[in-house]
Amino acid sequence: MEIGETDWGWGTELFDADHDRDLDMLVSNWREPLYMYENTTFSGNWLKVNLIGETSNLNGVGAELRFTTLDGTHYRLNDGIAFLGQSIQPVHVGLGSAAMVIELMVTWPGGAREVYLDIQVNQTFIAREGSGVAVSTDPAIEQPRGELIPSAFPNPAQNRVSIQFSAPSSGVYLVEVYSVLGQRIAFEEVLISVGNTARLELALGEFPSGLYLYRITMPSSGLIGSGTFNRFR
Repeated sequence: MEIGETDWGWGTELFDADHDRDLDMLVSNWREPLYMYENTTFSGNWLKVNLIGETSNLNGVGAELRFTTLDGTHYRLNDGIAFLGQSIQPVHVGLGSAAMVIELMVTWPGGAREVYLDIQVNQTFIAREGSGVAVSTDPAIEQPRGELIPSAFPNPAQNRVSIQFSAPSSGVYLVEVYSVLGQRIAFEEVLISVGNTARLELALGEFPSGLYLYRITMPSSGLIGSGTFNRFR
């Protein structure tokens, strides 16, 4: 297919369909067959990560990945499934001119965090649960993680989405929304007292159809909640 085709698109998946190191796009439609868009341009470095769970599920579905380079930080979520689509291993990240991933942090579905250091780019890296360097976990971080269960509704969303969560402790929470390419597209700080419910209303405007990741952090505790929602237009 070529850019310019029009139809009611209901879902997108980005993956390296032809194993040429760049991301291609598969679009599911309401009235038409699947559209497959092959990416014929390529520039920059990349890394693919195969997740192998041990105490978590085998494919690490639900794991959160943070890639740190000298040029910046990138985030990916191994979400496993989207609206009318399913993610394909390995997890892919584009790194631009960065020559090395200084640190890859994986937060496994069970909450354990591990880091892998000094990873060369332009390869498929295997991250097996338990093989990385375990990050010390503060009970003050892990306990809220089990209590704070964020939700996004409606999901899938069309014009607006509401991200809601109950605060396990009083303080300022940062709610961020990222595209599947790791670009932060919205954020808001919320001051909330323990036990109360916070709600962020987000107008989706010109956001393209697809999958979005939201994460909730506290400056004093780090990541304590995350999730995904789908937008269709």
